[in-house]
Formats: sequence, structure tokens, C-alpha cells
Amino acid sequence: MPLAAAIAFKQGLAAGLQAAGAALEQNHGGLEAGRGSDLLLQTWALTLGLWQTLDYPAAVRPHLATPALRVLDRHFEPELRAALCALWRGALLPR
Repeated sequence: MPLAAAIAFKQGLAAGLQAAGAALEQNHGGLEAGRGSDLLLQTWALTLGLWQTLDYPAAVRPHLATPALRVLDRHFEPELRAALCALWRGALLPR
């Protein structure tokens, strides 16, 4: 990817995170200034990371039932839901 395209993407991401984060902070009194964009960035990174981790090739999935790999036999959607609930609940708790 050309450097200019990468920088433009990052600038757009930063601007979007700041705007959406500020709106989130305004609509939820429990978030400190700047925390909305933090929470949204963490949400995005968590989503992307779980998707990449749990997107097993079809040939691998049957092997996840073996005892050595059973801990990895997970599905993206329920794992994402549980992880996001934990992240957001923790972020929205009074400090």
C-alpha cells in the first residue's frame, strides 16, 4: 500500500473515532473525555482480532474437536458478543 493511502486511511479513522467517540461521551455521562474514542478503537481491534483468530479454514475445523485443540473450538459471533459485553460493561462502570 502506498504511504499516502495508508496515511489517508489513518487520518480518516482518527477523525471518525474522535467524532463518534465524542458523540458517545455526550450520550453517556459515565464516560470521561477521550474515553469514547478509546472504547470504539478497542471494540474495532477486538472484533478484528477475534475474527482473524477464529476464522478457521474448513479443513482445520474438524480437528478442533480433539482434546489438544478443544479450547480453540469457538465460534466468532458468540465469542465477540461475550467479549464486547465484558469490554463495554467494564468501560461503563463508575470509576
